[in-house]
Amino acid sequence: MEFADLYKYQVSYIAAMFESTQQLDNTDKFYSAQGITKVEDGFNHFMTEWKDWCSQVSRQYSYPDKVFNLALMHWRNISAGKFGDGDQIKEAVTNFNGYTCQAQFFPSCNDEYEEYGKVFDEKDLNEDFFFLRKFTLNYLLYKKYSKLLSTYIEGMFLQSDKCVIENPDNHVIIREADPDEPGAIVKMTPRFQCMEKSSKRWSSGYHTIISHSDIKSCISATYGKLLSYFDISSAEVKSAGYASGDPGLISKFDAGEDIYIYSAKLYLPNFEELSDKDKKMWRKRFKTISKKVALESDL
Repeated sequence: MEFADLYKYQVSYIAAMFESTQQLDNTDKFYSAQGITKVEDGFNHFMTEWKDWCSQVSRQYSYPDKVFNLALMHWRNISAGKFGDGDQIKEAVTNFNGYTCQAQFFPSCNDEYEEYGKVFDEKDLNEDFFFLRKFTLNYLLYKKYSKLLSTYIEGMFLQSDKCVIENPDNHVIIREADPDEPGAIVKMTPRFQCMEKSSKRWSSGYHTIISHSDIKSCISATYGKLLSYFDISSAEVKSAGYASGDPGLISKFDAGEDIYIYSAKLYLPNFEELSDKDKKMWRKRFKTISKKVALESDL
C-alpha cells in the first residue's frame, strides 16, 4: 500500500490504461500516432488532460471518459488504502500486467532488459516508470525463486536426505544406513515429482515437475551417465487404438498422422479454411474428446 501511495498518480495511470486499451484510438499505437514515444511523455500528456477533465474544462480530449474515471477511482482507492489481491492497482506493481501495459504502448521498454537485471542503484529512482518496471520484474523473479527455494530446495529435496551406503564405483545406493555407521554418507534422494495428483489419467502421490522449471537443472546424472525421461505423444489414444485392432485407426498412427486433426477434419469439412487459431482450438477439443473416450473405455 505504501509503495502504491508513493507512486499514486503513476500507478493510477498504468491501471487505468491497462483496463481501457480497447477504448483508445489506434489501440497500442495510440501514443506513437501522436508522436509520443516515451512513457514519461505519455504520462505527462495524460496528466495534462486529466487535470482539465477533473476541472470540467470544455475541450477536445484524446482519452475517452472511461480512462479518466478509472484513473480517478484508482487514485481515490489508493488514497483510502482500499485495494487488495486481484485489484488493478496491485496488479500494476506486483504483476506482469504492470510491465505489459508500459511495453504495449512504448515498445522501447523491451530494449532495457540488461538494465532491469542489474543491482538496484539510487539512480534508478530518477525515472519513475523505469523504476516501476524494474521493481515489477524483479519482484516476480523473487516470488518465483522463493517458491523454488521453499518447495524444492528446502522442502522436497531436503526432506529426502538419507544416510546410505553406496557403491563406490557407480555411486548407486546399496542400502540405508545409520548415521554413525562407517562409510555412511548423507545423500539426497528426491523423486522427480511433487504434489499429489489424482485424476482419471493418473493416481499417485506425486506429479511431474513442469518441464521448463529451473529446478530441473539442479538434478544431474552421475558423471558419465545420462538422465532422461520420455513423454509418449497421444499415449492413451494410441493404446486404445492398437488394443481395438481397428486397421484404419492403426494405419493413421503408423503413418504418424495427428489423430486429433484427422478427427476434426471428419467433423469439419472446411477445416483447412479455418484460421490457425481456430484449427488449434478444434484440435484441442478433439484431443479432450478422444482421451475421454479412451480412458473411459473397457479396453
